[in-house]
Amino acid sequence: MTAIVVVIIPSRNRLELEPATNQATVFNAVREIRMGLIRVILAYSVVLNHSGPVHGYFLIPSNAAVTLFFMISGFYMALVMTEKYTGPNRIRGFYSNRMLRLYPTYFISVILMIGVESYLHQRTRGEYVSAWQADHAVLPWSAKMALLIPNVALVGSDLPWMFYYGRKSGWHFRLGQYPAVPPDAVRTGRYLVLNPAWSIGLELWFYLLVPFMALWRTRSLVILALISLIVRSAMEWQAPWSSYFFFPANVCFFVWGMLAYRIYRSQRYTRVATQSRVTAVFLIVVAALVLRQYIPFYRNHDWKLYLLFGATLPCLFHASKNWRLDRWIGNLSYPIYLIHASVLLFLEIGYGISSGVIAVVASTLAALILLMAVEEPLERFRQRRAIRGVKDANPANGVSLAPSIPKAAVRGN
Repeated sequence: MTAIVVVIIPSRNRLELEPATNQATVFNAVREIRMGLIRVILAYSVVLNHSGPVHGYFLIPSNAAVTLFFMISGFYMALVMTEKYTGPNRIRGFYSNRMLRLYPTYFISVILMIGVESYLHQRTRGEYVSAWQADHAVLPWSAKMALLIPNVALVGSDLPWMFYYGRKSGWHFRLGQYPAVPPDAVRTGRYLVLNPAWSIGLELWFYLLVPFMALWRTRSLVILALISLIVRSAMEWQAPWSSYFFFPANVCFFVWGMLAYRIYRSQRYTRVATQSRVTAVFLIVVAALVLRQYIPFYRNHDWKLYLLFGATLPCLFHASKNWRLDRWIGNLSYPIYLIHASVLLFLEIGYGISSGVIAVVASTLAALILLMAVEEPLERFRQRRAIRGVKDANPANGVSLAPSIPKAAVRGN
C-alpha cells in the first residue's frame, strides 16, 4: 500500500499529496526534530538573563528567547499533527503524549523548588520565606485555592501574572505596567511555585487548539496571525509589556511556526534547499543569536530577530533534523528552562553565588540528571505508544494522512 504525505504549495495556496516513504521512515523523521543547539541557546539565554551576564555577555533577551520557543513549538506541532498523529485517535494520542512530555518534568521541578525553599528557610533561620509564607495573611482562602490550580494543573499558569490582589483594595486586572495598582496590591504571579512555567501555560493553550488549527487552510492561518499581530501591536502601543502574558497576542508566533512548516513541505522549498545552503543558513542564524548584542542596528530590535528566525525556520529544521547529537542536546532545553529557577535560588540565597557561569553549569548538570533518570525512559514509552497508534490506524503498514485533511483544504482556498 502506497503511503502519502501532505505537501503544501504556498505559491498556489493549496495542498497537494505525493507518495512518501514507509511508516518507519515517516516516524523516524518526526522523532528527529529537535533543533537542539538552537533550543539550548535559547534556554541558556533565559538562565543568563535571570542569573546575570558573564562579563556583560547574555546571549539574547529572555523575552525574545521565549518568543522564539513559541515559533519552534508551532513548527513542531504542525509537523507531528500532519505526519505522526493520524487516524481516529489522533487527538487523544496527541494530548496524552503531550502530558507525558511536560508534566513529569514539571512536577519534579516543582517538588525540587519546594524542597529548596524549605531548605533555605531552615538555613537562614526563617529569614528567607516564600511568597506563600510571606503573604499568607494577605490572600483569602478562596484566592489561595484558585492559585493552587495553575500550580498543580499547569494549565492557566499564565493567568496569575495578569492579576493583583490587595487586602484592602481587592482584585485588580492589569495586562501591562499601567495604570498603577494600589500600594497594598501584590502580583499574584509571585504565587507560582515555578515562575518560568507561565510560558508553558501559553503553550498548553496552543496545544489545545493545534489539532484543529493543523487542518485549517493556509489563508485562514495567515488571517489569524495578522489579527493576533494587530492585537499585540495595539496592546504594546497602549502599555509596554501588556502583551507578554496574553495568549491571543502571542498566537501569531505559534502560527508563524506552523506556516514555516508548510513552506518546508512545499515543492518550491525542496527544489532550492540543498544541504549546503541550509547548513550555511543555519550557521548564520546561530551566529546571529550568539553574537546579537555585538551587532549594531540589530541588537536593540527584537522584531529583526523574529523576522530572521521565522524566515529561516524551515532551513534550521532541515539542517539539524538528522544530527543525533543535536537531538540529544535539544532534550536538555526543557529541564534547563524549568529547573534553573530553583538552582539560582539555591545558589544566591543559600551561598551568595550570583555567577552566570556557575548557574549555567549547575542548571545543566541538574538537567542532565533529570533527562537520564526521567525524560529518556518516558520518551521511549511515548514513542512506543505513538508507534502502536500508527499501526492501529494503518494496519496495512502505510501512513495515510488524507483522512486528517479536509477536502476543502485539498481543493484549495
